Amino acid sequence: SADWAFAGDVKYHLGTSNTRVFPQGKSATITLEANPSHLETVNTVTLGRTRAKQFYAGNTEETRRSVMPVLFHGDASFSGQGVVYETLQLAHVQEFDVGGTIHVIINNQIGFTTDPIDDRS
Repeated sequence: SADWAFAGDVKYHLGTSNTRVFPQGKSATITLEANPSHLETVNTVTLGRTRAKQFYAGNTEETRRSVMPVLFHGDASFSGQGVVYETLQLAHVQEFDVGGTIHVIINNQIGFTTDPIDDRS
């Protein structure tokens, strides 16, 4: 079935892609990578996909500016999962560098199941 309700997961874990055409005629394709967990492992997948798109689009400075990764993190996952810092370390490694990543950290006040009074030291 094409209905996400029968996929066994929440809809934002399944990923999607959409191209938005703006009034001036320019367009932007936005992709939300499939991420069937709350772990930050999707970060490296996103950077790898970005780098591949840059490479196959000609691997020039222009293509590196036209394909950009944006990563969204919950506050607890950003600070608590080592893969986030491993991903940050790829920033200036030749052939892994995507020209920059925008990181959006959302204070979702959840941090697993910790009460707000106990969520910071």
